Amino acid sequence: MGIVRKTLSIGTLGLINFRSKKERLQRTELELNQVVEENVELREAEGRMSARAKRSDKRATKAELKALAATEKAKRERRRASRTADSKIVDAGDAVVLAGRRARREAKRATKSARRDIKKAAKKAEGLVDA
Repeated sequence: MGIVRKTLSIGTLGLINFRSKKERLQRTELELNQVVEENVELREAEGRMSARAKRSDKRATKAELKALAATEKAKRERRRASRTADSKIVDAGDAVVLAGRRARREAKRATKSARRDIKKAAKKAEGLVDA
């Protein structure tokens, strides 16, 4: 019967359907099953992605809260330090720090120049020994 239907369809240039109702129903059911399976897979993937998003949101929230707590703690410590320390002592401490930095820079410069002088002296000594 299938061969007769297909031959008639070709012979009549499509006036008679190429596939029977039964065949069309089977094909439609197969396509429907495939779409349903894809839909299920997509929903599962969506569920996994939403769970991941929730976890990352929680991590981000925790990090923000930690940062806020740290800044608040730093503010408290700064306030405590400013209350307990005399302003003159703080200024003197700053001056000491700056003087130490200056001294370190000057010591670096002196070390560099001393090394240069040592290299020059070594080259002169080599020239005298070779001659």
